[in-house]
Amino acid sequence: MRRLVVVGGGAAGMSAASAARRVDPTLEIVVLEATGYVAYGLCGIPYYLAGLVERADELVAHPAAYFAERRRLDLRMHAEVTDLDPDRGRVSYRQAGRRRTLGFDALVVAA
Repeated sequence: MRRLVVVGGGAAGMSAASAARRVDPTLEIVVLEATGYVAYGLCGIPYYLAGLVERADELVAHPAAYFAERRRLDLRMHAEVTDLDPDRGRVSYRQAGRRRTLGFDALVVAA
């Protein structure tokens, strides 16, 4: 099975992953996100910092479970990418104190 790895679970990364799912329903899609949030709009952060948006989670378009369940995306939260090797088709990341390596056929960097 072919695998797409998306680095970055913000609005751009989740849009790319969702578009890939629509194009290929059988594709394995793994999203590596360093934070505990996905589909957040970075453009809203100034409003949060200015106090116009009270809670940071108000910047999230959908909860992570939505993308995992409805779009069948493998979300790996708190997964900090430490190395990219596009020539070998590998990405290394750290999650829960463990180092891991993941192969890929296609890569989107949306960080």
